[in-house]
Amino acid sequence: NNSYSFESANKSKKVKVFFPPNVNVDGNTTFTASKPPCWFKFWKDGKVIDGIQDFNFDPTSTSHAYYDSSRNRLYLCSDAFNKKGQSLTLSYNLSYISDTSFGSGSLTVGSDEEYIDKVAALIAHEKYHKYCNDTFRDSLDIDGDGLPSNEEITPSKTYFKASSRFDADTFSIGTIYPHYKTYGDQEVRCRIEETENKPVVHKDKDWAADKRNKLWEP
Repeated sequence: NNSYSFESANKSKKVKVFFPPNVNVDGNTTFTASKPPCWFKFWKDGKVIDGIQDFNFDPTSTSHAYYDSSRNRLYLCSDAFNKKGQSLTLSYNLSYISDTSFGSGSLTVGSDEEYIDKVAALIAHEKYHKYCNDTFRDSLDIDGDGLPSNEEITPSKTYFKASSRFDADTFSIGTIYPHYKTYGDQEVRCRIEETENKPVVHKDKDWAADKRNKLWEP
């Protein structure tokens, strides 16, 4: 609760206190894991976004967010807040001799949102990477993209599109970002999660002094 009542000379007034989002609690922009920017600290402390409590803050990474499978830890980074999301439209024309024929078409994935909704989308994205590692790592995975072969052909979620068990980058996202060539199909699913499974955002609990916050009245 950011509302406080003050009394002076027999008069009282209720005020709301907002925090500057892009400084730490000391008021400067030198961030550390223990002194992250206030947007991360107070959104996490206040559970303003469902699931944010499972994340740590990485003050040095140039990523927006990431999942570290070696430590089984989730991270949000400065650009989760500072930069807008970007959706991608992927084209494909696929037919595999030994697999299901996927035909041709296009697929738009990812969120174009910004501010708190962008952070929520990233939470959904990175949690699916973690889910894949926790759930599928011991399963048969012919193409090595982190998705079991049977899961690629018959996805467990209806909003996922089937992908090839013989091609780790069925939708060619690796032609845009080469580092995805080895696990492009999993990355595409994570970007679908951004819009189809975004966690709840409790905007009535957001006390950031940011023009994108509808509660903020400068």
